[in-house]
Amino acid sequence: MQAATRNARLQHQRLKAEAGRQRQITRMQQFLTSGDPILVAEALAWVQVNPGVLDTSQLPLDLLIRLPPEATLVDRSSLGIAIETHLQRLAWSEPQVCHYLQQQLARLV
Repeated sequence: MQAATRNARLQHQRLKAEAGRQRQITRMQQFLTSGDPILVAEALAWVQVNPGVLDTSQLPLDLLIRLPPEATLVDRSSLGIAIETHLQRLAWSEPQVCHYLQQQLARLV
């Protein structure tokens, strides 16, 4: 009887923890897509600690390039996928992409 009670309690705690984690993921995804610079920055910081959890494919490119150099491989993979997605959506030619990148990189230096 005690074992069953303990197992039920552990199961309840696991379900409660998972529900809390899901709420946090949902909240961070909302932050990420909010457009508010502070909320987006918070979500990007959370993404660095929890890579691969949020959908970053819809972020504007200027937000994605803010990932720090020490970003994990998963972060860089997400960045590559997001860039490819944006390029497909824009339907730019290779010269247009090169021109845009030159303009953006010139602003960074």
